[in-house]
Amino acid sequence: MIVAQQLTKDFPGPEGVTVRALGPLDLHIASGEFVCIVGPSGCGKSTLLRLIAGLERPTAGALSVGSQTPTLVFQGDSTFPWLTVYGNVEYPLRLRGVPEKEREAAVTHKLGLVGLSGFAEAYPYQLSGGMKQRVALARAWVADPEILLMDEPFGALDEQTRMALQHELLRLWEGPQGAPHSRKTVLFVTHAIDEALALGDRVLVMSAAPGRIVKEVRVPFARPRDAIQLKRDPLFGELAYELWQSLK
Repeated sequence: MIVAQQLTKDFPGPEGVTVRALGPLDLHIASGEFVCIVGPSGCGKSTLLRLIAGLERPTAGALSVGSQTPTLVFQGDSTFPWLTVYGNVEYPLRLRGVPEKEREAAVTHKLGLVGLSGFAEAYPYQLSGGMKQRVALARAWVADPEILLMDEPFGALDEQTRMALQHELLRLWEGPQGAPHSRKTVLFVTHAIDEALALGDRVLVMSAAPGRIVKEVRVPFARPRDAIQLKRDPLFGELAYELWQSLK
């Protein structure tokens, strides 16, 4: 679904000096995979997501992405303050010209999945930070993207809210039991090693800038997962320590 070969990105620096922010980087993510990326600040994680989303052009190398434009979820508040919760989630469907009855059914369903059914007519200023991120999750999912790019979406939240949203994200991605296999391809950037291990099929470690992938850890825990219960597993601690060592 996502393939990068010797991907690089340079930016103009002071006094005409070119600064390499990323690469050369090789990456392969299969359809339906949930892959997390960790790395030091400024290593090019967000730049990589912007390249995959089509918001930046590579300087060199090859990049192949699925047939649809990926959906990008940001760390900060991305709700439209002039729209209600319902209007925010409905927005991508309006852009596509989806008929009103289909929009209503899809939005109502997604708001129920993220626990916001009772807040459909509320405005963003009336919501907590965690609730705004639930709106962002619902809006991302209602668009039914092939690829979902998430740039530290829970990074600014308190630990309790972050854990709750990890649970919601896993529940959305895994889908109801017995449902057809329709998992999105997710690339999730985070600074939190425990979050990466709780969510991902694989965790990729990036080096300091210019960012390259220097380590891959395959996460062995079965799905569906409970992010809290996982922390009791001794193997969780061992993998977290291994990732910390790689970040050093």
